[in-house]
Amino acid sequence: MGIITRMRKSGVYAIQCLANGKSYVGSTENLVRRQVEHFRLLRRIRHSNSYLQNAWNRYGENTFIFVILKYCSKRSLLKCEQSFIDKMNTYECGFNLRPKAASNSGWKASSEQRKNMGKGNKGREFSEEHRENLSKAASGKLKSKEHKRKISQSHIGMHYSDSTISKLSILQKGRWKNMTKEQRIQRERKRLATRRKNSKSAKRGSSVCAA
Repeated sequence: MGIITRMRKSGVYAIQCLANGKSYVGSTENLVRRQVEHFRLLRRIRHSNSYLQNAWNRYGENTFIFVILKYCSKRSLLKCEQSFIDKMNTYECGFNLRPKAASNSGWKASSEQRKNMGKGNKGREFSEEHRENLSKAASGKLKSKEHKRKISQSHIGMHYSDSTISKLSILQKGRWKNMTKEQRIQRERKRLATRRKNSKSAKRGSSVCAA
């Protein structure tokens, strides 16, 4: 079975920023499609996860990799995803906006809901040149498209061993412990603000669908 065929299977994945070591954990019925969706929205500055989008804008696309953590059945996706969120501590010290995997099911939005989200973000899309300049400023070196393609291909199908996941979890927990009380309070305030914003957006989307 080839790499691409395997990636079309269901499973749990992580989007990791190599610049700061933080990760986002998610699950999907089609790993290839989900990777394309995430990176397309990030490139267009339209991703719903503000933490992930801000890190992308700051460090550049070249510092992000898509990693398959585990292949699993569709029935056990949320259970496996929750396990990795807890192991890697991606809620407190990563990019996950919610502590529970079930809360992230919003990623399975309908085409109509995604269209409404796009309308709300009109005017925020940067030009290709602008995005290239953002990446250059963040990394200090502008890589060619061919170089980016090779970097992306080199990470396809990458897996983390249990020991690596444990090390990432310890690293992220260490960052949380080293934060001052004020930094922790500020971080939690940002999370609460994001939750309220997402809740309002979900209600508006429901109203549109009901209409």
